[in-house]
Amino acid sequence: MENTVPAIYEGGLLRPLIPLSLPDGAQVELRIETKTVVDSEQQDRLAKQRRAIEKILRDAKELPLEGIDDGFSGSDHDSILYGRP
Repeated sequence: MENTVPAIYEGGLLRPLIPLSLPDGAQVELRIETKTVVDSEQQDRLAKQRRAIEKILRDAKELPLEGIDDGFSGSDHDSILYGRP
């Protein structure tokens, strides 16, 4: 039988938040999935950070890969790192 039961970890023990219909001594297998509780202030901060990261990525995407007169191109990359064969 498989059942999902919410529980709280307290004092080294898992305490189910709902009654379980198990006989004493029943062996069970646990799959632990933690839930993170985030308050509205944390949500606002995370949303602000996410928007900042998205802006940085948009700005980076708009940068040219190489300049017209910089004397370097993407095709020179390997030869600069590893030398010419």
